[in-house]
Amino acid sequence: MERSADKMKDPLFRFLEREVNIAGQLLVAIRKQLKDLHSMCLGNINATNLLKTLALDLHAEQVPKQWHKF
Repeated sequence: MERSADKMKDPLFRFLEREVNIAGQLLVAIRKQLKDLHSMCLGNINATNLLKTLALDLHAEQVPKQWHKF
């Protein structure tokens, strides 16, 4: 079995670790924004430009622009 120090030298391991971290950050951002959008639709929070843009992008069946950075 490989030691953890040996894994860190493996380029494939480093690549996959970066991808997993980025995917995790994206998932956190998506969940928060969808929760905020739901709250806005219920009238619990005020609409912001970010939420309006998110709603328009989702209505147009497009990937929201703020998710592209990931």
